Amino acid sequence: MPNLNSSPGKITNIWTGRNILNKFAVCIKGDYRLDGRSRLTASQGGMSFLEVMVALIMVGALAVPLMGMFAQGSRLAAEARVRMAALYTAQQLQEAVKGIPYQMIGNPRASTDTTVSLAGGTSVLDMKDKLIAITAGTGRGQIRRIISYDSGSRVAVIDPRVPWTDGQLPDYTSTYLICGNGYQGMGIARGGQARTLVLATGDSILDDLYNGYYLSLAGGAGSGQVRKVLDYNGTSVPQTTVLLDRDWDAAPNETSLYRLYLYDYEIASVADGAGLTTIAVRVYFRQRSGIQTITLTTDRAGCK
Repeated sequence: MPNLNSSPGKITNIWTGRNILNKFAVCIKGDYRLDGRSRLTASQGGMSFLEVMVALIMVGALAVPLMGMFAQGSRLAAEARVRMAALYTAQQLQEAVKGIPYQMIGNPRASTDTTVSLAGGTSVLDMKDKLIAITAGTGRGQIRRIISYDSGSRVAVIDPRVPWTDGQLPDYTSTYLICGNGYQGMGIARGGQARTLVLATGDSILDDLYNGYYLSLAGGAGSGQVRKVLDYNGTSVPQTTVLLDRDWDAAPNETSLYRLYLYDYEIASVADGAGLTTIAVRVYFRQRSGIQTITLTTDRAGCK
């Protein structure tokens, strides 16, 4: 027998009733009594069935905005993660730029379909077989291979099979970056199939490194196509092969040049004419409100 206080409204143990809804109503409001047949009953002050249903409807109505608040919180958290990843990418690029010799980055003086006149300070360097990437300004996104270089005139000749894109000749507004094959996710393709591309031999041997990255064909056969990397094989034969999210529209070949990126970016060099150059790294990322930008700058002395 449960231990019940004789006064109304006080129950020290739980009493199991036959009707769950009546029990719920009693527990919400009213006095509690034990009738002559040992049943738990409520006084007239308890909630009616209609009142219980109204209360449940009100609770349901409050749940909708609460769920919306939770969903909004999840979206904000996801956007914060993307922003932090974009910032990390910008910081990595900035550190990479700091390690580049100042002669390897600058603004072109002029260009033709198959040449580019480099900035001052590059006359003593051998540019043959290096890559030149246009990282900002006119022609941004193009990558070409240098086949010869005249140190006296500072004119680099690019592979004539892959001239600069019509209407996108690099000019004084552009920034170029000169690097080795396979540096920072840029290189010359070694072939591929319908949904794959074999990267440069100098690229990373770490499996899965480029998973989730975008791959853009930046010159040569298939130029202009962008695909997402599903899987990267850095060790098994054929090494440095990416599996893509869909087939190529136009197949790449050994003339194709590529660049890999998690977030699209620019590297812009602006000289002040007094031997000081500001290099700005801009990373673009998508948020619910649109495309956002993170910019980090570095001042470098000795550039000309």
